[in-house]
Amino acid sequence: MEVRQMLRAELKKCLSFRVLWILLFCLLCINGYSQITNAYDRYYTPSEYNALYEQLNRMSLQEANAFVSAKIESASPDSDADYNGYLYYDTLEIIEGLQNYPAYLESIQTNAENMTAVSIWGGTDTFSYRNIQKTPSAYTALAGTTLVLDTSLGIEDLLSSPLTDFLAVLLLFFCVCRIFLRDREQGILPLLYATPNGRLRLMSCKLGIAVLCAIGLVLLFYGEIALISCNLYGLGDLSRPIQCIYGYETCNLPVSVGTYISIYLLFKMAAYAVFAVLFGFFCTIAKNNLMVYGASIGVVGISYLLYAKISVLSPISLLHFWNPIQFLQGKEILGTYTNVNCFGYPISLKISACVVIGLWLFLFIGSSFIVFTHAGNLQYRSFSVRHKLHIRFRVHQKFWYTCYRILILQKGLLVVFLLLFLSVGLAKTYTRTYSNEDIYYENFCNEYAGVVTEKTEQFLTEKRAFYREIEAQIAELEQSESPNSYQIGQLTAQLNDKAAFEKFAQRVEQIPDSAEIFYDTGYVRYFALDGNREGMVQVLLLTAALTLLLCPTTSMDCKTNLKQIYHATKIGRFGYLRQMFRFAILNGILFSAVLILPYLLQILNHYGMQGWNTPLAGIEAYSTCPARISVGAAAIGVMGIRTIGAALTGCSITWIASHCKSLVTAYCINGVLFVLPAGLCLLGLDMFRYVGLTPMLYGII
Repeated sequence: MEVRQMLRAELKKCLSFRVLWILLFCLLCINGYSQITNAYDRYYTPSEYNALYEQLNRMSLQEANAFVSAKIESASPDSDADYNGYLYYDTLEIIEGLQNYPAYLESIQTNAENMTAVSIWGGTDTFSYRNIQKTPSAYTALAGTTLVLDTSLGIEDLLSSPLTDFLAVLLLFFCVCRIFLRDREQGILPLLYATPNGRLRLMSCKLGIAVLCAIGLVLLFYGEIALISCNLYGLGDLSRPIQCIYGYETCNLPVSVGTYISIYLLFKMAAYAVFAVLFGFFCTIAKNNLMVYGASIGVVGISYLLYAKISVLSPISLLHFWNPIQFLQGKEILGTYTNVNCFGYPISLKISACVVIGLWLFLFIGSSFIVFTHAGNLQYRSFSVRHKLHIRFRVHQKFWYTCYRILILQKGLLVVFLLLFLSVGLAKTYTRTYSNEDIYYENFCNEYAGVVTEKTEQFLTEKRAFYREIEAQIAELEQSESPNSYQIGQLTAQLNDKAAFEKFAQRVEQIPDSAEIFYDTGYVRYFALDGNREGMVQVLLLTAALTLLLCPTTSMDCKTNLKQIYHATKIGRFGYLRQMFRFAILNGILFSAVLILPYLLQILNHYGMQGWNTPLAGIEAYSTCPARISVGAAAIGVMGIRTIGAALTGCSITWIASHCKSLVTAYCINGVLFVLPAGLCLLGLDMFRYVGLTPMLYGII
């Protein structure tokens, strides 16, 4: 009964947090919007897809192949308004894959025999040789499997949604923080320690509720995807083999689609549980919230880098396969057959992933129990009484004390140093990508730099005539009875600069007479006219740093009612906020300069300063800008806009945090309003580029 009451109390602690409900609603909306947008971004709509598969219903694979092939041969966009070539060609590819599946199974054994017969694997005691020998036995259970054609896009969308995992794990982090940190924020942890078996049972309940939240989030987010997919495409016959789904023909599990979905969701729950106990462990050992957020982001970031940067063929590929980010990739683990190189011996990724997940859970759950049951007072140490700088006999300005509280007592300098480190890392890793098109384009711009003259116009005319002549010669050679491949190749090489020329010619024709030609690729990159996300990365780092730096102090003042004391002093409420806003504006300007100025300097260093003082209208995208605005002024203007946006963002974060009596609440609200839109934009959801102050921070002009 006592354990049940403790579980109910921990669950109520999480469910009574209104910010989490708001965040859950927002993230579910984002998840649903993403799924619907992806469905309608395909070359064919769900209605077109469903209409074709209704026609193919109950056809055999041979009949469906003949039907689609005949449709492709007889129909065309001009003669059939309902014709969609992408849909028919994709469907034909799927049908042929289903028909060739028995041959694919036979080829696995044949390829293994042929590959082991050669001596390029370094002997019979190597991983490659053992892996080749082991692979055929993994598919023996699939012999005689009959595949059928049915709607599959709904299942594909359900089983492949990386954005869903990002959103769900983010919400899981806030749930775990609420469960583990609420008692410490309220200062009642010593009281809970005094109860019978308080620490052991309390930690058991906290971890149990955290894992329950992980399971619930999997059901909520993937349940939403299932509803959307079922409504748009339908799920088809769930009793057909999973190999019927496009992209899963390499799966070696002899299970149905429905069974595979069940296994997939159970595996997701286990992967989410790893993140839950990982976050819970950091909440247990950390002395303040900043350490919790920093350690969690650091470990997840390192895991992602290990997953993304280490090749599966690397000698240290175990760091790629056995980390939490890999556990979220259900299709890579369950939807195909992969062996892990464990000291030269091939071990199934499915089996090893399950074992490692169990070890991760055991390790972090056991570590949490050890730390929680044997540690002393785990209360926050946000405010230190040790003045190592011996400043108590000196009188400083009020703003100095504000800076000291935030930067020293609240460990804000860690955020500043981390941002400086990231800024230096971005600057050091900045590279210029060279391509033939850009090299030719730069040569054209440098040769005809300045205002457009008759010489430039004559060059365009002669160059276009030259291209037409070369293309005519190539067409004539290709139509001859015995085309000369060497001569065709020689002529084709003379067209290598055509794409760069077309880009240059279009720019010359678009810009006004008062503008000038100059090499503008660097400025195009700086203004993000080429679609790059480098500016949004800066926004993400900026908003995250401001949130971590500005939330703790004002939120703590609100929680402890220290704010009321400040309001009763001579400076009053507005004086208190004025000091906090001054600090927020100062750091917004500083952080903006730390991120944007090195980026601009790298642009100028790699691409040159040509065109800095020329009119901005010389860039094709800004051809309608007034002649008095120069490229340099626009570049500095973008810096100014982002700096103002950073200052306003800092003030907004401070004001919101000053009304939150929980630091987790302050982080949640500010994270959703300022950090999350930039993160979602980086993931490809461009609509969030225009949320809140993001346009100002991004420098849209």
